[in-house]
Amino acid sequence: AKYPDVVFIDGDHRYKHVLGDCLAAKRLAANDGLILGDDFQLESVRRAVWSVFSPAQVTTLNHCLWAVRLGSLGGVSVFS
Repeated sequence: AKYPDVVFIDGDHRYKHVLGDCLAAKRLAANDGLILGDDFQLESVRRAVWSVFSPAQVTTLNHCLWAVRLGSLGGVSVFS
């Protein structure tokens, strides 16, 4: 089965739901895929994203968008 290169998360903003969405996206995306989401300005979203991906792995694109490149989970910058 082919895994998607990009997964965009835009769902319920409560912590447990964002956590589940991030875990599902991490399983579904290609090994070198990109996971993006919105509403990063909300504390519940930030906490859930940082529970799945460390803050160093998350790139904030603007006040509400965030991204993680899965191939960079070893600590390399997301867009290098």
